[in-house]
Amino acid sequence: MGGKGAGPLSQTHRELWAALSQSPAAALGNASLPALTQAEAALNNQTAALLAALLAQTRSSSGSSSSSSSTELGIANGVWTKQLPVQQAFADSMWRLYRTPVKAVNSSDPINAWARDKTGGRISQAVPPGTPFDLIVTNTVYFRAAWQFGFDPGATMDQDFTTYVNGTPQVVQVRMMYRKFQTSDLVTGDEVLYGLLPGWFRAVKLPYKDSSIVAYAVLPDAARYSNASIDAAAADVSPRLLFNTSLWRPLWRFRGKLEVQLPRFKITTNQIQLKQALRALNITAAFSATAADFNRLSAQPTFITDVVQSVAVNVDERGTEAAAVTAGMMTVTEYIPERVTPLVFNRPFLFWIVDDATQTVLFQGTVKDPSKTS
Repeated sequence: MGGKGAGPLSQTHRELWAALSQSPAAALGNASLPALTQAEAALNNQTAALLAALLAQTRSSSGSSSSSSSTELGIANGVWTKQLPVQQAFADSMWRLYRTPVKAVNSSDPINAWARDKTGGRISQAVPPGTPFDLIVTNTVYFRAAWQFGFDPGATMDQDFTTYVNGTPQVVQVRMMYRKFQTSDLVTGDEVLYGLLPGWFRAVKLPYKDSSIVAYAVLPDAARYSNASIDAAAADVSPRLLFNTSLWRPLWRFRGKLEVQLPRFKITTNQIQLKQALRALNITAAFSATAADFNRLSAQPTFITDVVQSVAVNVDERGTEAAAVTAGMMTVTEYIPERVTPLVFNRPFLFWIVDDATQTVLFQGTVKDPSKTS
């Protein structure tokens, strides 16, 4: 959304700026164009530096290339135009900041081929064939890593998991992984952390090999989030809350042991509509044929017709593989006790993949029924 060239100080620009920089949209009302230009340049440079830091995760701790690393992370962007003239300044900035060229296409086929390549074939379609568009901006994230402390496949067994169908509990069978994490197994003693916010949730933080990237598995409190309210828990557990270090304790704080049972799961979602979620962030003008202003992208009036996202996540005893493709279509206007009970994820839970060094969320979602493969 940040690369779409909104007109300076337009309503479109104010809304996108507020969402991206977490600054009040109204603050731009009195901003001068030079001040705005300086603030945008700073944000763009921060974004480019963040991408470089994240992509450094593709190198192992020994500094070898990604081909021999236990962690692979790829992030790519694309700009695709179908006969819509793009402002040269916009094209230059996309290349300078993200090494992203503007490519001319006649259909969605090259875009989908690019998405397949960038996600290791895990996502085959970024844009449905026949989707009308004049310009599409795409982003892909691909992640593959082994757990630093894996789960023994021989300890995995069938176990009950309570999911909810229209608010009614339903017990399904899942393959439940198990490990007793002990301080003696760790290297520094604080790689695996236990999280607790009484009355809200219990959680575990699990590291991946050769990387600052970690997984957070969050089990909402059963009393607070009864029945099918996992979505309410997802709304309450924000990144700021999750990154609060006072919530996390190393294993030695509770006798050096933590038992974790986490189901294997594989989830695939195809072309989920994001327009409503973006509107909830007060991004509205960009979707209006009459109010949208993207004059730094193109001299022709354009607006965003749709934003879709496809995600594939696979978690097992060895580690995690995850991929996501986001496409924005545009068109011309017309607290810890002494003892810790085993942490058993046998009901809906939250799962995050995060770069701990930069506190950047790479993937975030809810696991409602691990027995399903999609």
